[in-house]
Amino acid sequence: DLDLRDFLKAVVAARAPEAEVSLQGQLYVRTDPRRLERIVANLLDNARQHAGTEGLLLGAALANGQALVSVADRGPGVDAADLPHLFDRFYKADPSRHSGGSGLGLAIARENAELLGGSLSARPRDGGGMVFELRLPVTPSLRTGDGRVTPAAEAAQESRVTRPVTEAQP
Repeated sequence: DLDLRDFLKAVVAARAPEAEVSLQGQLYVRTDPRRLERIVANLLDNARQHAGTEGLLLGAALANGQALVSVADRGPGVDAADLPHLFDRFYKADPSRHSGGSGLGLAIARENAELLGGSLSARPRDGGGMVFELRLPVTPSLRTGDGRVTPAAEAAQESRVTRPVTEAQP
């Protein structure tokens, strides 16, 4: 379980401290923090690389039962013809740029989003630039009185701690 607000603040502080941050409400998700950090870091790095730090914004909110994390920039944007290919491996919207990127960052970010049960999309930002949106599933808390889904015997079996085998057994 992860407090998404605190997590995102920490990633922004480490990767793009100049970014504006807008976090709405309490957001908790059950996820793999390493994969999530890779996604957000790739999006922030991509924005800084192609757009600089002007207008860099990271936002998070609850939208339609999902956690929505967005990274927006004020860079040159992407041609409409390139949008469907942004998440393809090795694809570069402008191959003449010598930014040193491999064209893998966005593909890796999308693959990780899908592994977390979410999605990653891109669209032009009103007024120029791009917006990348990560959507992650949020499991609401159980209501008071909700019954156990896992039978008690099965839950006890899953929670048993076993001693690791460190040498061959006779």
